[in-house]
Amino acid sequence: MPTEHHSHAESAAHSRDSDEAVIDLRFLRALWRDKFIILAFGLVAMLAGAYYAYNVATPIYSATAQVMRNNQTSQIVDLPSVIGELSNDSNAMGSEIQVIQSRVLLGDVVDQLNLVEDPEFNGRLREPSLKVRIKSAIMSWFSSEQPSSAAPPDEEVVERAIRDSVISALRAHLNVRNLPTTSVFNITVTSESPQKAAMIADTIARQYVQDQIDVKRDSMKEAIVWLTDQVGQLQQDLEQSEIRVSEFQSANPMITPEVLAGLQRQLSSVRDRLETTRAEARDASARLALLQNAESYSGKAAVSGNARLEELSATASFNAADAAEFDRIYSDIVTDAQANQARQSSNLTALQNSETRLSDQIERQGQELIQLQQLTREAEANRLLYQYFLGRLKETSAQQGIQKPDSRIIAEAVVPGGPIEPRKSFILVIYLAMGLGLGVAVTLLRESRKRVFHTAPELEQATGEQVLGQVPLISVNRRRKFLSYFNEHGTSAAAEAIRNLRTSILLSNVDTDPQIIMVTSALPGEGKTSISLTLALNMTGLSKRVLVMEGDIRRRALGEYFDLDQEKGLMSVLGGTASLDDVIQRSDEFGFDILGSGKTTANAADVVSSQNFNNLLTELRSRYDHIIIDTPPLLIVPDSRIVAKQVDRVVMVVKWNQTSRSQLFEALDMIESVNAKVDGLVLNQISASGMKRYGYGDSYGSYYAYSASGYYDK
Repeated sequence: MPTEHHSHAESAAHSRDSDEAVIDLRFLRALWRDKFIILAFGLVAMLAGAYYAYNVATPIYSATAQVMRNNQTSQIVDLPSVIGELSNDSNAMGSEIQVIQSRVLLGDVVDQLNLVEDPEFNGRLREPSLKVRIKSAIMSWFSSEQPSSAAPPDEEVVERAIRDSVISALRAHLNVRNLPTTSVFNITVTSESPQKAAMIADTIARQYVQDQIDVKRDSMKEAIVWLTDQVGQLQQDLEQSEIRVSEFQSANPMITPEVLAGLQRQLSSVRDRLETTRAEARDASARLALLQNAESYSGKAAVSGNARLEELSATASFNAADAAEFDRIYSDIVTDAQANQARQSSNLTALQNSETRLSDQIERQGQELIQLQQLTREAEANRLLYQYFLGRLKETSAQQGIQKPDSRIIAEAVVPGGPIEPRKSFILVIYLAMGLGLGVAVTLLRESRKRVFHTAPELEQATGEQVLGQVPLISVNRRRKFLSYFNEHGTSAAAEAIRNLRTSILLSNVDTDPQIIMVTSALPGEGKTSISLTLALNMTGLSKRVLVMEGDIRRRALGEYFDLDQEKGLMSVLGGTASLDDVIQRSDEFGFDILGSGKTTANAADVVSSQNFNNLLTELRSRYDHIIIDTPPLLIVPDSRIVAKQVDRVVMVVKWNQTSRSQLFEALDMIESVNAKVDGLVLNQISASGMKRYGYGDSYGSYYAYSASGYYDK
């Protein structure tokens, strides 16, 4: 057999990619097949929508009042207000929408209109719906019959809960919207009554405007009370701060900036004198040291700077009188230098003490001046605050009673002439679309759950393999009558289908006719045995020597079609206990030979993989023109994969509307795993009535007109 073959994995991958890239015609055919069911879904849904729109739905009316924010608020008296004006930016407008929808404002509207007594807003006043009554009845059946020992709820709590629920209901009926690029609000209320909708919208608008006045009035009162308290407190603070300044000035009368400046000038003068005196003291000390350290007459005369000593220094060393005079004069000079040094030291000490005293005095008086200035500033700050708050108190008191709202009503609500809901045409369209969508979803769901094959193009597109034939379902009750059907109905659609299959197999290679043909399937019950037998029957019509070999050693299905010796057969030949002539049986009625499997305890996979089996096939090739081997399902046992490598053609049977894609792909992959190939597929047991249901009646109905359901083959 040929060894070159394409990879089924690549074909399957290509098929899956193709399924994702293009619309699967299978689903389109399913939609066309179930078109009347889909239309029925749509019609039923539209009738339900019509019943709801015309009989169940309650008419809802809408009324709108308009309120505009004032960009500039006029003032009777031109005084600044302690109550800020509202801005018109997006944040402020959004905040005002929340104010209109607030539970506080809506609560005032509920109280004004007594909506607690309105069944539309108070659900407790409405008659319970059927659903609620059924639920209550069920709960009462399962509830305890013992009376509750819990204390009844407080009446005030119950009333508050009812009022809160009415406010929530009113809020659900309210819609507030700011018109773009304007300061106008649309206050829209929906209700079952047109008059009630207009009345509630106007009441909310008026309450919103009045709420602004009330808020300003309350804020003004709170501001006056607060300002009064602040003015009183600031007056006390001012008096206390002024007393502290006065007491400090009395205790320190000389603490002024001028006095402190005079002391600083005096300190500067002392420091200048101190520097001069310090220099003079250093000079006196240096002169005294030079005088005291001089030893020779010439040296003493030089440091003394005395002219007489200069004269005497020349003769004092050898003239006693001059020496005595020299010593006397020099002693007087040293005494004067000592006195000068002592005087300069005394002056320096006195100036240093004076500097220290002045520095301490300046530092002390500077701190006291800072304290005085702080007390003075505090008193001045208290005075300014007192004057400011006193002025604001007078201004606020003058504005009391002249507040104006920041908004005004520019359009009262008009009683609507017709309801806005239900939108009958819209409901009908929506229900129709929902019904059609549900019908389509049901159809597609049913179709998607059927990952099976209905036509040859589907099978070829999914696998990439050639479909050699399409065989209809044969209407026979017993298997032994199956082949007789073909002899008796030689012109039937089934007989034509087998002839087409035979032709496709024989012409699959124009150079050589296939001798050994293996017929298999993915799972049991797909009709591989019936295909093997009918193919053999059809080939005998060509005057060919044909043998049908039972390769499904475990099941031995050929015994259900013929009276075979179940004890002897293929296994006897392979075991050497019988010859081919002993076990091959001739079917004179149908014109072909049959080689049954016979009984054995050996493993079937070991048998077909043995050299004896290969030798047997070689001998059969010399005896017959065509040998058809009926092998077991690929997904059950490995026998077929072993045999596939020893035959000329491999034909796989796929059962119509039953074999799944995953099962078929797995079976094909098993063949490829042993480097063999499937030469073609057979779509078997096609139901003509089923093809019509799936939308293929135009293509297949006439061809399979003779077929009918009723035959099932393993």
